[in-house]
Amino acid sequence: MNLFVTRLAGLRRRGAAAGALVILLLTLAGAVRAQAPCVAIAGADRDICSGQTTALGVGPVAGFTYRWSPTTGLNNPNIANPTARLFNRAATPVVRSYTLTVTGTATGCTATSTVNITVKPGPVADPGPNRTVCSGQVFMVGTPAIPGYTYQWPVGNAQAGLSIDNPNLAQPTYTATNPNQASFFRNVLLRVTAPNGCDTLVTLVVTVLPAISAQAGPDVSLCAGTPTTIGTPAQPGFTYSWSPATGLSSPTVANPTVTQANPGSAPLATTYTLTVTNAAGCTATDQTVATVYPPAVAPAAPAVAVCAGQAATLAAGAAPVPGTTYSWSPATGLSNPNVLSPMLTLATPGSYTYTLTASVAPVGGTACTATTTVPVTIAPRPVAQAAPNGPVAFCANDTRPLGGAAAEPGITYRWRPATGVADPTAPTTTITLPNTTAAPLTTTYTLVATSAAGCADSSQVSVTVNPVAVADAGPAATLCPGLATTLGTPAQPGYTYSWSPATGLDDATAARPRLTATNPTAAPLVLKYYLTATPAGSGAACPGRDSVLVTINPALAAVISGPAVLCDLSQPQQYEVTSAPAGTTYQWSVTGGSLVAGQGTARVTVQFAPGTSYGLSATATSSQGCASAPGALAIRYEPARVELAVASVDAASNSSLTIGFAAGGSNPVQVLRRVAGQGSFAAVGTASATATSFTDTSVDAAANSYEYRLDLTDACGTVFSSSLAQTIRLQASATAGSGGRDAGTITLSWNAYVGFPVQEYRLYRSLDGAVPELLRTVPGSTLQASLPAGAGFSQQFRVVAVSAAAPALQAGSNTASVSFANAVHTYNVITPNGDQLNDVLVVDNISLYPGNRLRIFSRWGREVYDATNYQNNWGTDPGLAPGLYYYLLTLPSAGTTMKGWVEVVK
Repeated sequence: MNLFVTRLAGLRRRGAAAGALVILLLTLAGAVRAQAPCVAIAGADRDICSGQTTALGVGPVAGFTYRWSPTTGLNNPNIANPTARLFNRAATPVVRSYTLTVTGTATGCTATSTVNITVKPGPVADPGPNRTVCSGQVFMVGTPAIPGYTYQWPVGNAQAGLSIDNPNLAQPTYTATNPNQASFFRNVLLRVTAPNGCDTLVTLVVTVLPAISAQAGPDVSLCAGTPTTIGTPAQPGFTYSWSPATGLSSPTVANPTVTQANPGSAPLATTYTLTVTNAAGCTATDQTVATVYPPAVAPAAPAVAVCAGQAATLAAGAAPVPGTTYSWSPATGLSNPNVLSPMLTLATPGSYTYTLTASVAPVGGTACTATTTVPVTIAPRPVAQAAPNGPVAFCANDTRPLGGAAAEPGITYRWRPATGVADPTAPTTTITLPNTTAAPLTTTYTLVATSAAGCADSSQVSVTVNPVAVADAGPAATLCPGLATTLGTPAQPGYTYSWSPATGLDDATAARPRLTATNPTAAPLVLKYYLTATPAGSGAACPGRDSVLVTINPALAAVISGPAVLCDLSQPQQYEVTSAPAGTTYQWSVTGGSLVAGQGTARVTVQFAPGTSYGLSATATSSQGCASAPGALAIRYEPARVELAVASVDAASNSSLTIGFAAGGSNPVQVLRRVAGQGSFAAVGTASATATSFTDTSVDAAANSYEYRLDLTDACGTVFSSSLAQTIRLQASATAGSGGRDAGTITLSWNAYVGFPVQEYRLYRSLDGAVPELLRTVPGSTLQASLPAGAGFSQQFRVVAVSAAAPALQAGSNTASVSFANAVHTYNVITPNGDQLNDVLVVDNISLYPGNRLRIFSRWGREVYDATNYQNNWGTDPGLAPGLYYYLLTLPSAGTTMKGWVEVVK
C-alpha cells in the first residue's frame, strides 16, 4: 500500500503530459491494493533493564492481522505494536526473541519478522525490614553495599521526624524524633542503581513512637544516716530502674529514698542513673547526684573557772574541722560566738552553762549538727575606787582625800606609790604633797584590791600639785578718752591670766592687756581693775591676785549745728558747737569757704564761695588737755533751676503732649497748664528734678492750644518758675475743585509756637494713613499755607516748629485731617486734533482706583480698546474713526462698574 502511494506521488511530479496516465492508475488502484504483498516489521533489537517496559513493532495497517510469539511479558500479543515488560532474575543479561506474523485478510498472504530484546539484570535492592523505633532512637537501615552500585535515600519534608547522616550510603543511620503524643510512620524509599545503568526503587516503612522522659529529680545533699527522697512520682505504664542501688530503699520505684553513711571528713557524692521504659520498650535516662556530708563533731570542752571581768578561752586547744561551722549559746560575753574557741569575759559572778553547736551545711540540704556543753564559774571580783570623783588637783602643801569606798571583809588594799599617802593600806585615805617648782607636778596613784580567791581589781587617779601663782597688775594710770595704756607686767611661763572687769580691754586673758579709755560722763572716772594669775593646768585652785587704779578724764564731743544746705552763697552763715564745757577750746576747719570770725570759740561765722564741695569740722580740747574726735558737718549747695525747653503734641495722638525740660535741686518739678490766654494755671502733675520730660495725657490738642509753666521750690523754700511754652494748634480746611484737572484747595493755619525762637515751620502730610512726607518748609513768621488737594481720600497734616539754635529743637502741632470723595467722572465728547485740549478721554480721579479696567466698544459692539490701570490716554490713535463709542469702566477697589458713551469728533 505504501509503495503504491509513493509511485503515485512520483507521477504527480511529472507535469501535465502525464495526466492521462494518472487517471488510468487511479482507475486501477483498487485492483492493485488487493494484490499487495504482506510485510512484517517487528522493530529493531534493543537492551532494557529488568522490569522495564518497551514497545514492539510499528503502527497497524488495515486489512492485516498480527500475532506475536511467544506471548511472555506482552500486554497484548494480537496487535501490531504491543508493550513488553521483562524481568531478569539472573546475574547476567538474558536475550528474549519475539516473532511477528502478519496475515493479509483478503489474500491470505503472510510475512514474519523477529526482534531480540536483551534484558539486563536489575540491581539488588534491600532496604531492610520495616522498623518501629522510639523517639530519639538512632537506627541503621539497608543492607551492605554491592561494589559498583549507587544508593539514594530520600531527604526533605516528606521525611519529617527522621534525619539521615548520609543519603548516599547503602546503610545510612537515621535519628527518629517524635515530640507528639501519638505515633506516626514514614515510607522511606531507596533507589539502587547498578553499573549497567539499571535502577530499582524499594520502600521501607518506619513507625516512630512518642518520646518519653526520665525525671531523676534535682541533686540532693544529705547528712550521713539521714534518708532523703530522689526521683519524681511514678507514671502509669512505665517501669523504673536505678543504678547503682547503693543506699536506695528500692531500685525499681520512681522515687526511692537514699540513706548512706560517710565515715570520712569530706562530702561523698554518688551519681544515680534512672532508666525509664514504657510498654513499647522505649527508654529514657536521667541522673541525679546525692552528696552525703560527714557528721558534725562538737569536741568535748573542759569546765571554765575565772574571775569576774577576766578573760578565758572556751574549748581551749580544740582544732576546728574544715567545712564545719560553730555556734555558741548564749553569746553573752563572747568575743565571737561563731568560732570554736572564743574568748569569754563576764562581769557578773555566778554559774553559767554554754552550749556549742557544730554544723556541717550540705548544699541545698538540712544542716548536720552536734552539740556539747561547758560549765562556767565566775568568781566575784573586788572593787577598787581610787578616784570616784575624778582627778585630784590641789595647791602645794594642801591635803586632799584619796579613794572613797568603804573597806570590805576579806579584801586587802595597797596604794602605789605610797608617797604622801596617809595610810597606803586603806581604801580611803588622804594625800599631802609639796611643789617648789613654778609648774604643776602630776603623779598617777594606783589602788589595788585583792580577794581571798586571788581575784584583783585596780583603779588609778591623777594627782596634780599646783604651785602658788604670782600676780602683778602694774602701776596706776590716768588717761584721756580714746587714748590707750598697757596694764600688768610680763607673763610668767605656764601662767594664765584673767582681768575683771573686761571693759575697755583688748584681751582680758592676757598678762598685759591694752586699755582704751572711754568716759561717757562729764567728770573724771576712776576704775579699779583686778588681775587673777593661775599656773597652767591648776584651774582656779592656786590663783594669785592684784589690782590697779585707772583714772579716765571726761570725753569731749564736737557736735556742730547750723545750716546743712546752701541756697545762696552771697550770705555768711553761723555755726556753733552745743553744750561746750567751761575751759574748752575749739579748732575749726572750713571746706569751700573761709572762717570770718570765732576761731577758738564754740561759735563761728563762715563765708562760702562758689565751688564743688563744702563742709565744716571742729575739734574740742578740754582743760585737762584731752581732745575730742573731730566733729564734722556735711554741707551741700543746691542752687534751684528749672528751664522749659519744648512743648510738643505727640505725633501718634492729639490727646498726648510731651514737655521737655531741665531742672536742678532735690525737690520735684511741678507742671502747670492752662488753655492759651484763658484763666489761671493749674497743676497737672509732677516730675523728678532729674527727669528730662513729662507726658500730659489729659489734653485735646486738636481743640486747644495750651500754655505750660514749671515751678520748682529749692531746699530753702524759695519758688522758681520757668518761662512759658505754648503749643501749636493746626486747623485744616478743604475747598472742592471744579472738576477735571481742578482737584480743589487745602488751607492750613496755626498759631505761633512760644518757647524758643522759631526759624521755620515744616509742613507734613500723610495720605490715607501712609508714612508722613514733608510737603513744604515756611519761615518762622508764616502761620498759614494753601495746598492743592492732590490725591487721596483722607489727608492728615502736622506742623513742626524748628528752632534756630544747634542742635535744633522741634515742637509739633496736633494732627489735622481733611477728606475727599474723589468721585470718578468722565466726559462725553473728545476732539483728538492735537491741540492739547480735550484730545483724550479723561476719567477724573482714575489714578486713585488701582486695578481699574476700561473697555471701549464701537456702536456695532466691537471692542476697540481694553486697558488695566487706565492712564487717561485713549483717543490719540490716528486711525480712530469719528463717531459714537460706548465704554465699560470697572473699579475693583470701589466694587462698582460704570457704563456710558463718548463721542469722537474730528
